Amino acid sequence: MAKFTSLPVELVYRILDQQDDYTLFFSMQNVCRRFNQILKTFPRYQTITALNFAYVGIGMKGVHHLAHILKKNTTITSLNLQSNDIDDRGAQYLADVLVINTTLIVLDLSFNDIGDEGVQHLAEALTTNTTLTMLNLRYNRIRVKGAQYLGCAFEINTGLNTVDLTHNRFGVQGAKYIVDAFETNTTLTSLELGQNGIQEEDIECFRSAAGAPLRMVRWH
Repeated sequence: MAKFTSLPVELVYRILDQQDDYTLFFSMQNVCRRFNQILKTFPRYQTITALNFAYVGIGMKGVHHLAHILKKNTTITSLNLQSNDIDDRGAQYLADVLVINTTLIVLDLSFNDIGDEGVQHLAEALTTNTTLTMLNLRYNRIRVKGAQYLGCAFEINTGLNTVDLTHNRFGVQGAKYIVDAFETNTTLTSLELGQNGIQEEDIECFRSAAGAPLRMVRWH
């Protein structure tokens, strides 16, 4: 390790050029102080705008580590963490990021294990975050209480325009909490609510109650 860290910076850059984003953000972090300094000045590391870590199994330790990086990062605008077994604790780590980070625009947390507790943390963050425009939470464990948290957040949030909540099984009551946000929210233009136990007759009732804005909702 001593020999590697004593290499000229230009040579270390050439080695880093051969690594993928996952290696840069996980395997090569916190090797030593000098290497951290070199990594931070590495041109590609400074200009990465999108991270796709779908299906890589980063786990809770990985989410915590990534959240720590994102709190200070000012270049990444898109983060895909689809199917990484992220639970409520992981959602809290990411919610803490949303409170601080002002560059992240797209966040994909689909096909994870986030329940009402985790959604509560995310919802609280969304009441102050105005940068995120797309949030994907399809195929998680959001139930009625979680939908209520999100509905309250949507009433306040002015940044989101696309939200996917497909297949969370929060039912008619949960959908009502979310749809009620349309009374005040004017920025949400695409909302996916399919496969949540909502029947055709319920949809018609929602349409009658909410009027024109509800045309932005996809139920199936």
